[in-house]
Amino acid sequence: MEVTLINVGDIIAYGLRCVSSNLKKHGIGTRMIFIPPRFADISHKNLFAGIAEVAGDSAFIGISLMAGQYKSAVYLTENLKKITDAPVYWGGIHPTVCPDESIKHADAICIGEGEETAVALAKRMGSGGGLEGLDGIWFKKDGGVVKNRQRRIPEDLDSLPPPDYSFDTHYVFDFDKGIMARMDDHYFFKHRGDRYTTLPTRGCAMNCSYCVNAYLHDMYPGSNRLRSKSVDTLILELKWVKDNLKFIRQINFYDDDFLRLPVEYIRDFVDRYKREIDMPLVLTGISPANFNMEKLELISRKIRLDKLRMGVQSGSERTRKEIFNRPHSDKQLLSVIQQLSRVRRKGRILYDVILDVPWENEKDKIDTFRFLMKIPRPFWLIVYYLTFYPGTALYERAQKEGVLNDINNGYSQRYQRPRTKDKLNKIITLTDKMPRWFLWLLFYTRKAALISDVLIFSGDMVIVIHNALRRILTGIALTKRRLSFRRAQ
Repeated sequence: MEVTLINVGDIIAYGLRCVSSNLKKHGIGTRMIFIPPRFADISHKNLFAGIAEVAGDSAFIGISLMAGQYKSAVYLTENLKKITDAPVYWGGIHPTVCPDESIKHADAICIGEGEETAVALAKRMGSGGGLEGLDGIWFKKDGGVVKNRQRRIPEDLDSLPPPDYSFDTHYVFDFDKGIMARMDDHYFFKHRGDRYTTLPTRGCAMNCSYCVNAYLHDMYPGSNRLRSKSVDTLILELKWVKDNLKFIRQINFYDDDFLRLPVEYIRDFVDRYKREIDMPLVLTGISPANFNMEKLELISRKIRLDKLRMGVQSGSERTRKEIFNRPHSDKQLLSVIQQLSRVRRKGRILYDVILDVPWENEKDKIDTFRFLMKIPRPFWLIVYYLTFYPGTALYERAQKEGVLNDINNGYSQRYQRPRTKDKLNKIITLTDKMPRWFLWLLFYTRKAALISDVLIFSGDMVIVIHNALRRILTGIALTKRRLSFRRAQ
């Protein structure tokens, strides 16, 4: 029995790779098709011919999607029906939070984490049985929808295999050549560089109003909000990567709150990682709610931290508490930032901030600017523009108050593009890139139309040049590493 799994977007596709590996563990063959980039135009004339060649004899085809891939998934499903008789099933966060919408297009949907559900589904289909009583699955039958009960999430992550990186069964659509190509080191390197991304933990303790984690907490009220792989399991996964993906030069932990793990876990992990892996490490999920300097120092003493990333989200305490449901005060947040700055020389520190919040006032924006000006330099600011994702508290509020539009809606493929026209927000985007004196000049002249426009334009040009140079230098560095890797082969 063979199934095909399709991902539109970033080829990390962590959830889909985990589903694939668990299917293989239980003797079910899989093929994976990646359609990059994240917001690809999937109307390419050769795409579906390539999919048909790979997936034509599949028992079923699975598509993983978030809200931003919803429109692509609808188009993909409609066209798959024209080239194959295989049923099309949807999984991922969007079918989980919007099941009634999703089941209109798919033959069945998986709700919740899909590793165990996918195996049960494949076995049921292999035996010729129906889908009645299959936990975690909604499916169409006789013009209606059968809604099976919810499946419990797996508490023991050690029972699940690591994500599937078996390139021999993976395919990627090459838009430049118009072909469905076999995945290899070249294609992976092209789209993700030399980073390997994984999640040592699942879950988050916070209930931010813009994030779907709060929805999942309500969905699984009795579950552990932080589940983790054991150190043995995590190191075994990374050793496989080191031995088999020779081009990987950096490990990226993309979970939400790695420092929430116990000190004993961190200490054991650090010793094993230094001894057996010894690659630069990126921690993208530093949470101010559970920050622990002792744990971070344990890591930084022995492991080269290439990047640390934390969500500030807003420098306005009112915005954080009343809009984003992030309870920490300015004093608490600045304390964490000051401690992070102590390891700054061992790794770049990135801070997230969210702009274009419709419920913010002028004072909130001023507070954010003043707060960011207090952060020790250098730092890197990652700017997001508030996007309302289905299933979040802010989506419901925006829908109720009529502030949704075709750009800030999570369904839009334009939601990540810069869109702010507010001068204060534009100044905020410059706070990590320009001299402080220049930023204060911008701030105090923001109401003088001509002067501020000229200054902001000059700042924008500096950023354009800076980003272009950074891309060129990054490209040169990656090319050198690629050539070095090929020579080593």
